[in-house]
Amino acid sequence: MEFSEDTGLNYAGARYYDGAVGRFLSQDSAFLAMGDTDQLKLISGKEITVFLADPQELNSYAYARNNPLSYIDPDGNSEINVLLGSWKNVANSAIQWVGWQGFSSTINMGGYGYSLTSSLMNHSLSWYPGSLYITNQNQKNYGNVIDKIQRSSDFKSYVNSSLSKYADNGTINHTFDNTAINGNSVQFNGFNDLALGIHGTYSTTLNGTQNTDGTWNLSVNITDRYDYKNQNSPRGEGGKAATLANNAANVSQNNGVISNYGININFNVSHYNSNKKK
Repeated sequence: MEFSEDTGLNYAGARYYDGAVGRFLSQDSAFLAMGDTDQLKLISGKEITVFLADPQELNSYAYARNNPLSYIDPDGNSEINVLLGSWKNVANSAIQWVGWQGFSSTINMGGYGYSLTSSLMNHSLSWYPGSLYITNQNQKNYGNVIDKIQRSSDFKSYVNSSLSKYADNGTINHTFDNTAINGNSVQFNGFNDLALGIHGTYSTTLNGTQNTDGTWNLSVNITDRYDYKNQNSPRGEGGKAATLANNAANVSQNNGVISNYGININFNVSHYNSNKKK
């Protein structure tokens, strides 16, 4: 958190904290998102049933669960356990951190072209990573992810299918998410930078209108949460090697070496031609 001498307050990214009283000045963004289960999970990483079962989560002005000896809240969104355990665990975590840093550098600089995957992993290895909000203005910091999405055949097929099913009278205003039946968000397949960097998106929102020439002006919002889920068998083009790497990352994630965070990607597409061949 950043301290302001002018106000005497600490800025935690999502809200201001008053150290004199040990409270935030506004309510927890996760608490305010309880009416939107997808947004709640994006911010806190918790399902609403888990969130509501914890009385401390309902104290929306509290700092670090009212237990600053065990937790910190660096970004104003969610607390982080800072009890590191034994020195053996600390050393093991440090070795894992160095290993993933090396892996990240290799896939980015070694001619493999996984710049998005590398940048997202680097963010997960930083101290207390906050949510990422990616637009055309800052996408170069994340492997030009928006350009890659717009060139992706998976994205084009997804948009074409969505327009054919949900567009009405030259407009579309629809949100697709992975928790709804027949409402899946866009997925990226294969062993490419998008598929490896974005681990199955949470939701996709398409808003737009059709031009007189039949093309579309679209506003796109894609949300995801950076995390690794254990896989029981090889999947996709990466096969066994990709599964082993994923499961190794899952172990480091459980050990607190790789951190989770929300991802929001927002961009506009002008004169999108749904009839153009991919």
